[in-house]
Amino acid sequence: WGRYGRLIVLNVGKNQCSLSALARFSVIIVNKKKLEIKLNHLPDKRLNPNNLRRQHWSVRHKATQEAKEEIGWLVKVAWHDDKPMTKARISYFFHAKDHRKRDLDNLLSACKAWQDGLIEVGVLFYDDAEHLEIGSVSLTTDIEDATYITVEELP
Repeated sequence: WGRYGRLIVLNVGKNQCSLSALARFSVIIVNKKKLEIKLNHLPDKRLNPNNLRRQHWSVRHKATQEAKEEIGWLVKVAWHDDKPMTKARISYFFHAKDHRKRDLDNLLSACKAWQDGLIEVGVLFYDDAEHLEIGSVSLTTDIEDATYITVEELP
């Protein structure tokens, strides 16, 4: 049992991914220079920087590992073993189902584990200022929580 219920593991070629992850993801490769990812939730609250002092380091570590794995497996299945984007722009579009005030900086900081997951599976080369720039970051109200991530390779 994981955070999102029962974990069922499937073999996809040489890789494994969970059925619960498949239901929560949508990965679209527009072309080799653009990747669009839809997650059916906002970033994990345990990764919010405001919670750093209130929780044990192991709680944050576990949430970071879950976020990396969540994005990693399905993106790897879609991306295969293509070359990583050496210079890229990543944009985040958050959709919340309620009207609570949310700090965009905190949402963006909570997405760091997803970025690290994209590096680990080979979509991004590295996340320093030379290789990755942050594009648009926005928050809107919608009928369901969702996060849309767009990764575009730059010339």
